[in-house]
Amino acid sequence: MYLRIACFVLFGWAIALPRAAQGQTRAQPSDSASPGAPSPASLPAAPGPPAPAAPTGGHSALSTDVHAPALPAPSAPAIARTPTPADAPSLMPLGPPPGTDAVATPAAATGAFDLRDRRYADAHVDRVILLPTAETHPQGTFYLSSYEIIFLQAGYAISDRTQVTLTSMPPLPKEKILPLDLTLKTVLVRAPEFRIAAFSSVSGIAGIEEGTGLLGRVGGVVQLCVERTCGSNVSVGTSVALAGPAIIAGNGAGVILRATKALSVLVEFDAVIPLGTAVNQLNGLAFASGIRLSGEHLGLDLVLARRLDVLDATVLPFVAATYRTGS
Repeated sequence: MYLRIACFVLFGWAIALPRAAQGQTRAQPSDSASPGAPSPASLPAAPGPPAPAAPTGGHSALSTDVHAPALPAPSAPAIARTPTPADAPSLMPLGPPPGTDAVATPAAATGAFDLRDRRYADAHVDRVILLPTAETHPQGTFYLSSYEIIFLQAGYAISDRTQVTLTSMPPLPKEKILPLDLTLKTVLVRAPEFRIAAFSSVSGIAGIEEGTGLLGRVGGVVQLCVERTCGSNVSVGTSVALAGPAIIAGNGAGVILRATKALSVLVEFDAVIPLGTAVNQLNGLAFASGIRLSGEHLGLDLVLARRLDVLDATVLPFVAATYRTGS
């Protein structure tokens, strides 16, 4: 009996020992692992991409429903386009009509004054008092002027740079002579800072017994602009008259100071100098100053003038008015 009991005990150990050894082998770490190194199971998992949101229709985030519709691929982000000057609204500056060569003037350069070049807003833009400036009227302008009511002037701007002017006086009953002057003026240079013009004239007297006497004149003028619209400016000019052996030079300098949109102050010096001995008596020096009221179609100069080469010379008033149309 004792032998039978011992056989049962040995048989049970034979079965229990291999199972215990197998479980111990699984629990032990790998021989390749370094002692003291943490087990891979104990290391935290590396962060991965977030799990996609659960699709609609009641499926969980771990479901693998092959019949679920595929999500569309995200589109590429739109590249922002840099705005160009063409995208900005067009700002047409106030100024002369297209096709002319007038100087364009920004609003910041003129302040509260007129935004256009002064020859479009000043009926007396082509002269100071008697001295011509280096400007002409706009193309297509017809103008009529009166100097002291006695001398009348009519002119027309053939182009934006050239004008022709005829000056004379109405025939009077007791007058046997009729003075006249025909002048052609052309702007050679028109810039924001200065203008240069040249002119040629035919002057004379008609109606005298000996016939009609004519003489030619040529000259030029430089106009310096104080502002971009040339409302305030300084003009210096000269002309030479050829009368046979007599040569007479007429020089002048004038200043126009623009006070308001319609009001300007005028100052002018004029000198007549004979070149040669034929006409020594034809000389003189004069000064004139006054104000100008001028708009787009009407202009009025109120001036006081005096000879400087004569001590007891009197101060004479001078009035000039202009009407123009077509500008």
